[in-house]
Amino acid sequence: MPTIARRWMLPGLLGIAIVGVCIWLLVSFVRVAPEGSSKRPTVLAPAVTLAPDAQNDDLLKIEPLFLPTRFNASVLKLPPQARREPGSMSFSFPPYFAISESAGGLPLPEPIAVPERPVDALSVGEPPNPWPEVRRLDIDLPPFAPRGAFVEVRRAETGALELAVPVAVQDLAGAPTDWAPLEFLVAVDSAGLVGAPVATRATVADDVQTYFRVFLAKQFHLGARLTPGFYAVTVGP
Repeated sequence: MPTIARRWMLPGLLGIAIVGVCIWLLVSFVRVAPEGSSKRPTVLAPAVTLAPDAQNDDLLKIEPLFLPTRFNASVLKLPPQARREPGSMSFSFPPYFAISESAGGLPLPEPIAVPERPVDALSVGEPPNPWPEVRRLDIDLPPFAPRGAFVEVRRAETGALELAVPVAVQDLAGAPTDWAPLEFLVAVDSAGLVGAPVATRATVADDVQTYFRVFLAKQFHLGARLTPGFYAVTVGP
């Protein structure tokens, strides 16, 4: 065999092998469609758009947005057996193309008259008085005349009476005229009162309690009249 033919034999065999491998790959991985089959048509979903008239109707509605409509309620999508009540919860409100100057077209409740006095607002919504002839008159009561007091002290442990002293009217200068009986608990040691008297009931006005606390401690000198211990002090008219 000539030298030139032997030189091109190996590349030629290598090229034939490469071409054969490529043909085998194409046949193995590329499937030819069988004869008689047709290409499936491409199906596109139709675009859902509202008619211009429907959009205008929705924009011209003046109902509140919280009313159930087909835009914010999905009850119609539920099966009938899943609904609590038959029918639909969505209502079709007719559109309003014009708004009257005198009325808005909606059934609005009547406005509530504003009371003339603030105290009249407490009776808004209440039924009227069925007995208008039975009237109540505001009578100006005269103030009470100044009165004296009576201080009674008992031991808190046994209830034994330790002190009973009347207090004259002139000794109660500046006392409220409408004060009611009240009771205090006090603690006494060798130096006198321990702290301020403590009221046992909160039904008496604060100014009355404050006045008699100061009176018992500074004017009546309750701590100097008693021996060490715990006492219940009653102040009455």
